[in-house]
Amino acid sequence: MFPGSGLSPFNLTRRARVRIYNRVLELTDHQRWESERQSAALSQDLGEHAWVWAQPRSLFDRVIEYLSAQKIGRPGYTVLQDIIGGVVRKTNRELIRRLDDLISIDLADWLSDLVEGKASLTLRRFPPPRSISQGGGFSV
Repeated sequence: MFPGSGLSPFNLTRRARVRIYNRVLELTDHQRWESERQSAALSQDLGEHAWVWAQPRSLFDRVIEYLSAQKIGRPGYTVLQDIIGGVVRKTNRELIRRLDDLISIDLADWLSDLVEGKASLTLRRFPPPRSISQGGGFSV
């Protein structure tokens, strides 16, 4: 806090906050996020990106890149979470549908048994590789 009198905390009214926000957007040549108008294009862009890397963090980074390139103000976190979640669900459904079309029933059954631990082979999770500085590396 600054010394002296007359510097008390204050709150802006909603109207003042909106006015300031709109002025900053205007000065930076950006536009406000409008869900009805912009979410379809963003979802399409994310859908294309999700086929390459569908991790939510990667998609969040892509959202920020997209919004910056389009000069659109970032919406709230919950809005972004809903859009990203929808894209991930849609991509997963499409991937499952494509795999169902491409693999045989026998292979699907075998993969299912493998995942459930019923197959003669088992899936094991290995610890992450150690870096060279931790004494890891190649062994002969």
